[in-house]
Amino acid sequence: ALVIVLSVFNGFSDLLWEGLLSVNPHVIVQRPYGQPMALNQDLITQLEKRPDVASVAPFIASEGFLLRKPPGGELIQAGVVIRGVDADDLLRVSSVVDRLWAGDTLDLDIQPTSGRAKVYGMVIGRGLADRMGALLGAEVMLGLLAKEILVGQQPQWRTYVVTGIYHTGVDELDSALAFISREAAQRDLGWENQISGIQLRLDDPFQAN
Repeated sequence: ALVIVLSVFNGFSDLLWEGLLSVNPHVIVQRPYGQPMALNQDLITQLEKRPDVASVAPFIASEGFLLRKPPGGELIQAGVVIRGVDADDLLRVSSVVDRLWAGDTLDLDIQPTSGRAKVYGMVIGRGLADRMGALLGAEVMLGLLAKEILVGQQPQWRTYVVTGIYHTGVDELDSALAFISREAAQRDLGWENQISGIQLRLDDPFQAN
């Protein structure tokens, strides 16, 4: 019985470490109730100087909906949790690039299109990709729900291109979490120099003080 319990515990620890913490930061610094905060470079520098902090990344968190209409098919809709963070910062505070199931890099930049509007890249989980029927290069529409949105008010829809699909094995992440650039998230939410918080990756989260 003890062997079975230890095996289950070790398996859960592997899932926690390799799954959840591969795409999530070890620590998040933010205001109460997730209220927006000003992008404070002095605070970021102070956090970077801490001996137990490996990397720091400002980010934007939001929720919304994804829409996609396959050729000749019906409209597909799914709820989504959005994390807006620069690709270089995402590489430093997570190992999501090692979890890419499709795509080689974290390309969240503006994509080449024939239209005038800026179309950014988006990295989504495999579960969400399956639900949306989206492969690499697929176009999806994102509508973010700002906290201050009025009852009955519709979000502004923006086109994105799926540039990567990750797979952690944790369904709660793979079916809901998507990454876009911080610049794109600020545009969609109408924020200028605001962020949701700062993500920290520690040298050893089990030895943090």
